[in-house]
Amino acid sequence: MSNEVITTIYATLAGTISGAIIGAIGSIFATRELFKRERHKVFIEAFIAILAKLEDSIDDAPGFTYDVIVEAYPSCFNAYIGYRSILDATRSKALVAKWEHYCGGEDNGREYLPSEKRFYRFCKYIANMDNPEEEKTKRILAIKDIKDLIEIH
Repeated sequence: MSNEVITTIYATLAGTISGAIIGAIGSIFATRELFKRERHKVFIEAFIAILAKLEDSIDDAPGFTYDVIVEAYPSCFNAYIGYRSILDATRSKALVAKWEHYCGGEDNGREYLPSEKRFYRFCKYIANMDNPEEEKTKRILAIKDIKDLIEIH
């Protein structure tokens, strides 16, 4: 065999291997991006369901906002964990801060013990039973907090 034939074979092999490597790397990045988009979509959809209930309902009974949020908590928490796992450190930290604000108790500057957090979760959305107008205020607060939470991406 001549040198030209051997050179052609090596060039063909090198080109094929390079193309396969580039294709594999591109495929990995595309799959990761698709996975991230899917997690983000699930996260947004979990909260869109709450927003739909809060914004479209005419129920002003005290406790309605709290009940809607607590009922949706398991699916929202699962979506939050999934979404948080794919974010970089900076975005994850921002999401955790917004999540803590959304789930937190009254905004009175008090730090709750880990054992207390479960009991005070969402208490800032509880309206006073003697003041039906307060439910509207709590609903507006919840809608604002949810919109703030889902804007991180």
